[in-house]
Amino acid sequence: MIKGVIFDFGGTLAYKDKGMDVLKTCELLRKHGYDVYHQEWEAAYKYVFFIEFPKGKLNSYEDFVKRTIELLGFKPKEVAVKEITSYWKSHDDFEFFPDVKHIQHLNMRKAILTTIPYFRISRLDLTGFDPVMTGIEIGHAKPHPEGFLKILRRWKLKPEEVLMVGNDMEIDINPAKRLGLKTAFIDREGNARAKADYIIHSMKDLATILK
Repeated sequence: MIKGVIFDFGGTLAYKDKGMDVLKTCELLRKHGYDVYHQEWEAAYKYVFFIEFPKGKLNSYEDFVKRTIELLGFKPKEVAVKEITSYWKSHDDFEFFPDVKHIQHLNMRKAILTTIPYFRISRLDLTGFDPVMTGIEIGHAKPHPEGFLKILRRWKLKPEEVLMVGNDMEIDINPAKRLGLKTAFIDREGNARAKADYIIHSMKDLATILK
């Protein structure tokens, strides 16, 4: 019997319309005298996001911008950090998929497991998701097993009593399966071939499964 559900965030519960465009970010960097182009920035940012953020030292948009600039060998200028941070905040527009309404009031333990920092998603109503486990709480980027295990320990549940819902086989589904969790792959487009305990096309399907 399923007693708790862990949800991936990006692509599973929420999506972005605009997003933080790396080309625009680099335009702003060059405006302030940084000779940086998109592949360099992407590589440095990914290192900050996946390696340094989970270590617990970066807790805001400003921290991410400053550290990525430093990693590229430059000294962060306050005016540049301020402008890039403002741009990121205005384009980091996560929204819940409309079908999430079908699971928000499920009378069951629900958690979010994501590498994405809490400050990027906290403007959404996360009521009912406990815990919201991000990279900083895990201490690693997904799909490290520690995120799943921390939630199991907190809930005091066995793996077979928990369902993992996600949209990525290698980051969400397979790691959960290896730990013994039940799995549900969400395929809103209806064109994926995934090996999970359940294939769902909407959160409404999940609500039906769990009743």
